[in-house]
Amino acid sequence: PESLCSCPNLKVIEVDKDNKKYMSIGNCLIEKATKTLVHGCKGSVIPTDGSVTVIGDFAFYDCDWMTKLTIPEGIERISSYAFSGCDALMNVHLPDSLIELGYGVFYHSSALETVRIGKNLETIGSIVFDGCSKLNNLSFPKTLKRMGEMVFMECKSLTSVSFEGT
Repeated sequence: PESLCSCPNLKVIEVDKDNKKYMSIGNCLIEKATKTLVHGCKGSVIPTDGSVTVIGDFAFYDCDWMTKLTIPEGIERISSYAFSGCDALMNVHLPDSLIELGYGVFYHSSALETVRIGKNLETIGSIVFDGCSKLNNLSFPKTLKRMGEMVFMECKSLTSVSFEGT
């Protein structure tokens, strides 16, 4: 389906049980074949039953109602701009199962202050934290292999970035 981005009043996502391509769990639209959470809405709960391993491009784009976020274990990849523009998002907890943060995942999430990164992250795309002006420190695990460009651009409060040894 076409992107449902920037729908501040969307509260319910339902899919007919006979739909072969999509399903809905926890108010999330999920593509069955790829286990990709395509879109969430106000009140969405990311499933923890293994039905989702990827949070798709723009899945929660511009969701200014979200203040904290805990990504459940089992999620391996968060795609481009998934939580971009979430202006009220202050705290994020990323699971140990996460291996990739795509391009601009938290781009211009201006209230973001703390991010707990799981111990198995391997790849961070470009501009992931660009414009996160309240973010003050980050710590990356020793598993990190690739980091894109301008990851910390416009992070005006960032005072500390650490990388675990190998």
